[in-house]
Amino acid sequence: MQPGLKVWANEVIVYYGDNGPSDIKSLEAIGQVKIEQPEQTAFSDRGTYDPKTEILKLFGNVRVVNDSGTITGSELIVDIKNGTSKFPASKDGKRVTAIFSTQ
Repeated sequence: MQPGLKVWANEVIVYYGDNGPSDIKSLEAIGQVKIEQPEQTAFSDRGTYDPKTEILKLFGNVRVVNDSGTITGSELIVDIKNGTSKFPASKDGKRVTAIFSTQ
């Protein structure tokens, strides 16, 4: 994961490959997930991370907060390698919302 990235959750499950602790296949965070970086904080109900693809996904009541404002949605996909984030359209009809500040 990214340097300076901190993860909190009620439960974190680490899935290992055949080579044990040095071979992490994926991580899953469940319940009151909080991911903090120096410039922003994200909250959700659940999160997954795949080190091979460097894709972080947050699911359920996703909220991202930084100095510019707040974005909420049902799901967030972060491509760490390419430096992109996407809030896809929700399957249940909920919209992505954003509130920005002009401080």
